[in-house]
Amino acid sequence: MAGCRLWADSGTRIEMTREDEIAGYRPTVEVRVVVCGHGRVGGSFARSCVLAAIPTWVIDVQSVVYQMPTILPIGMNAAMSVKFVPPVSLPTLWYLCTPEHVNDDLVRQICESPGFNRATDCIAVASATWDTSRVPEDLGASVGRAHPLHPFPPAATLMPVPCGTPFGTSGLPEFAIHLLESMGFVPFALDDQDRYLYHAAAVLVSNLPAALVQQAAGIFMRCGVPDGHVVAAGMLCALAEVISTSGPASVPGPAARGDHLTVKADQDAIDRHDPDTGHVHRILSEVIVKMTSGSDNSR
Repeated sequence: MAGCRLWADSGTRIEMTREDEIAGYRPTVEVRVVVCGHGRVGGSFARSCVLAAIPTWVIDVQSVVYQMPTILPIGMNAAMSVKFVPPVSLPTLWYLCTPEHVNDDLVRQICESPGFNRATDCIAVASATWDTSRVPEDLGASVGRAHPLHPFPPAATLMPVPCGTPFGTSGLPEFAIHLLESMGFVPFALDDQDRYLYHAAAVLVSNLPAALVQQAAGIFMRCGVPDGHVVAAGMLCALAEVISTSGPASVPGPAARGDHLTVKADQDAIDRHDPDTGHVHRILSEVIVKMTSGSDNSR
């Protein structure tokens, strides 16, 4: 959803965009943020920082930095290496929104850069799964985690992270936690032992449904439904609205209302169409039956 709707005392509806919402937050601590990687997560987080009037640097490869002047919001600086980030008196959060395989080398580069202050700064990875304990002790760096629970759009959209987004955190100093809170986010402690299970759950709900949309859209188009992908995606969004309002047990459909004949007929048809999709249909239908047991979903 692009923004939220508020009602003024006069009864007039006010449209509040995501940018307006985030711009209403101001950090309660004076900090600088250096975002490494202007991709989906890094681009959105950097945008949020600028809207919250936080001094921000973005570090990325040459091709990205060269095009930054055309999209660079006021208050953001860009460079191709952390060594170009100048030292400041403010504590700095170095936020790594980069592929996991470059993090080892990048952490070392940050620790050796003139703008890094071991006494005040913190390095945080956006990854939920990268092992922060692998950082060598001789670097003397504080390295933690701040994983946003949100499916991000392509970086070119320049959409900020929505207010209220939970951030799974570990190993962050107090100033970094306060920074996330003051930007309207919801940091929570994530046990490192749970990080893979937690990430699997995030993928389950924010990535894998795209595969269901793809399969359903293909069937829709075969059956003559116009704009099958648009229709399938719209149905998923509508279901998300139902679930967010009334809970998962409010899901509609034949499995939820106990219409076993229809469930079997559907299962037979999709098995004939594609056994793999039929396998997924069978498993999810059984889950729906179990979670809606005792609920009245007939209307």
